[in-house]
Amino acid sequence: GGDYFNNILYFDFLKHSSDYVFNTIFAGFDLARIPSQIGVNQDLIPYGILIALLVITQFGQSYLMTKQQAKQKKLNKPNAKKLTKEEEEKLKMQEDMQKMTQLQMNYLMPLVVGFGAFSFNAALGLYWTVQNIIAIIQTVIQYRIADKRMSVEAIKEDFSNLFNKKEKKEK
Repeated sequence: GGDYFNNILYFDFLKHSSDYVFNTIFAGFDLARIPSQIGVNQDLIPYGILIALLVITQFGQSYLMTKQQAKQKKLNKPNAKKLTKEEEEKLKMQEDMQKMTQLQMNYLMPLVVGFGAFSFNAALGLYWTVQNIIAIIQTVIQYRIADKRMSVEAIKEDFSNLFNKKEKKEK
């Protein structure tokens, strides 16, 4: 309980009594538990859902980044100067290596992060999932502004319309 934290805390006003128990329950499951140590039973279901959501959001975030990088690369291509045959081959080989690395990052990284979330406390998986959702929203807004298709006012209007639609459905 509190003894572990009392030993690492410097200030007395932060310390708790030795019988203090930290509440680690959130949304119906214990964030201090490690999913890999639960065993295969119904207790694992919420942790499995969290890990699946993490893998999906991690893939979504990397997919958006890859898509936008490819778009930026096409837009920022310099004026094509005449390359020798050897330079063209070298450039093509570099581009192929970048594509392979990007594919590995897009598909393998979400699985590695999912395995990490399965091996550590559930709080870490929740943190990564929330961070991915925020990053996806931020990326979408950033690229819409960068594309000059939307202004800040249009984004505010989109968000207000989103909430207005929910209110209309409730009525």
